[in-house]
Amino acid sequence: MFDRTIEPDDGRMEFPGLQQITGLNLSGYEKEFIQTEYGFGLPYYLRRLDRIMFSGGRVLDAGCGVGQWSIALSQRFEQVECVDLNKSRLVVLQHVADRIGIGNIRIRRGSLEHLPYPDSSFGAVFCYGVIMFTAVERTLGEFFRVVRPGGRVYICLNADGWSRYLIEERGRTDEQARVAGQTTLYSTYWRRAIRSGITPSLHQKLAMLRSLTGKVPLIDILCQMMRFAAERLLWKKGSRQFAQFLLCHSLGGTELWDAVRRDCGEKFALNLLDDVWAILQNARAQPQCVSACAFQPQEFEPLVQAAGFSDFQWAVEGGLVCDWLQTPVDPKYRGTFANDLAVWECLFVKPDTQHVVVSVERHIQAARAARHTPLYLGPTSSPILSNCSRWTYPRHLLAHAEDLAERLGGNAYLRQLSRLLTEEAKSEEDAVRRIIGFVQRAVFRDPVSQPLTEAGAIPDALTSLLCSRGRCGHIATILLELFKPLGFEARLRQLPSHVIAEVRIGNRWVIADADAFKNGVIPVNRQGQLISLDEIFENPFQLDRFPTTGWFIRPDSIYTRDVCGHKISGYVDALTPDQRGYVSGHYVRDAKGYPPSVPAIVRFKAAEGRFHLEWTASRVRDDRLMGYRVSAGTTSRGWTYDDPGDGDDILQSTATDIISADTLKTEIEGDFPPDASRLVASVTAYSSRIEKEPETYFWPSDEAFCELQAPGETRTPPDR
Repeated sequence: MFDRTIEPDDGRMEFPGLQQITGLNLSGYEKEFIQTEYGFGLPYYLRRLDRIMFSGGRVLDAGCGVGQWSIALSQRFEQVECVDLNKSRLVVLQHVADRIGIGNIRIRRGSLEHLPYPDSSFGAVFCYGVIMFTAVERTLGEFFRVVRPGGRVYICLNADGWSRYLIEERGRTDEQARVAGQTTLYSTYWRRAIRSGITPSLHQKLAMLRSLTGKVPLIDILCQMMRFAAERLLWKKGSRQFAQFLLCHSLGGTELWDAVRRDCGEKFALNLLDDVWAILQNARAQPQCVSACAFQPQEFEPLVQAAGFSDFQWAVEGGLVCDWLQTPVDPKYRGTFANDLAVWECLFVKPDTQHVVVSVERHIQAARAARHTPLYLGPTSSPILSNCSRWTYPRHLLAHAEDLAERLGGNAYLRQLSRLLTEEAKSEEDAVRRIIGFVQRAVFRDPVSQPLTEAGAIPDALTSLLCSRGRCGHIATILLELFKPLGFEARLRQLPSHVIAEVRIGNRWVIADADAFKNGVIPVNRQGQLISLDEIFENPFQLDRFPTTGWFIRPDSIYTRDVCGHKISGYVDALTPDQRGYVSGHYVRDAKGYPPSVPAIVRFKAAEGRFHLEWTASRVRDDRLMGYRVSAGTTSRGWTYDDPGDGDDILQSTATDIISADTLKTEIEGDFPPDASRLVASVTAYSSRIEKEPETYFWPSDEAFCELQAPGETRTPPDR
């Protein structure tokens, strides 16, 4: 794909004279910059491109500047698209292209974060010395979008050593360079601190102080702990001292404070305290003075992979080689300074996923197939298995899912899937609901087989999704990776005996649980909003209003049998509701409790306009059995425990057009209309748990059916 399509013309073509270029109406800084960039000569840039075998059909010069690389690219590619925000530099490029007579360059003004090109427009992307001035994740996402599958991306960028060079060497005689280096390091240190979790750490410390205000006046705490008195922290001096106190007692805060003072100076240290103060008042506030950032390869590579690229390679600037027959070329800028990496370059590839079509339905169909396809084959008719055994899920199937995930593009596929799922969402909450609803249907909660790596860990999100089965950890991981491409903050939360995802909507962290809750069940608070853990911690019993449709698989279910139909003994993650307990107890330990056992209908007869229904008595732990709710009608609820489906049928109740009654007995009689041909009944036991939450959901019995005698027939209806 990268064979040269244009023969080099190194001997006959060269840049115009520097006087011709700098003769344009430019500032002194621009003229100096042009002299530096064009002074290397066109053959130098061509040799650099040839060393990395950068040639082909159509290439994007992203952040082309004055165009020295664009001219070189035009000699190695059939078409060069050049884009930059700086209009005056584009004028220089156009002038140079016109002087040389190059016709395969097209120039556009635009942002790298919102490239003005369709998807898959280019065979390659070239970006030299620009990306660190942009929102890097967004820019990488745009590069992934516009490059074709199999296409390569080249990027040259700065590490910390370049900023130190600007400060310590060029800064001796160039104040502008010194400040630029300090500002970049300040931005870099802040970015790293935010990624390591400094923002929630600051707010945790602030919340801890606020929790003490009921016992000790806040002003006394501040006087004692920070040795200053400021009227409710409104003075600038007071706010900075308070910010410094919290900063130096937070995760990574002292390290950030020391690094800024050491490398950026006292002016930036004061900026740091002002930024901390702003973040304490608003967790979503961003630091000021944040412009360019430096990147080390080990922190840039994960961003490249998260964007969907693979085969990341790097070296100091000018050090990457693909064609080893080419002679070495000196770098334009120093690769290191004082033993710190300064300027470096990297190459990576967009995986060839042209055959892949992102489809919501494929995952839902796969989960349906998983629900009816046992995977575990026991060595005997009564195999013993462990929940933690990797052998419960066949290794060759996991390897196939891992291979398919790589071919699909990994996180890039998940990013496209997220967009597809939420393209019609009307709000952030609507988008979150759509993601949760999809994962509910796309992953079967297998009580026997769960995909685990050789080390016993949960696979990556796409692999788990492609396996179509898993448990709470798998599902929470998938949710996390589907939320992130949409710009949501999301995190895993380990509960007493459960793992969920949390996602931030506005200023609220809400739960995303597609494991315990499926079939369209999404817990909400009394106001109809997605419910938060804080609300659950305050009143955990309200969570019991919602049926845990992901946990209703019973020990005698078809899902607890192996591929030969043998019932599996040993550990199987299938329990009756009275054994598993209320969902609130899995969120808050103090809320633990157990609903009544599900009653079983043992007799259902009808004759001469009257029916008779009997059921087993329910057992209840801790609470008191309050009675039974009986529903009888002519229409079934449409689902069974052995075949719940993946829709919302399981939320339907047995019809009550014959009777709806509460009773303390275990039998009931009633009339039915003469035109009825079939009766359906179910019984639900309820306990004193309703004193804590009146709307507590209790699981009903299996339905019983009574076929009625048709006119002219003389048969006796069977027991069900």
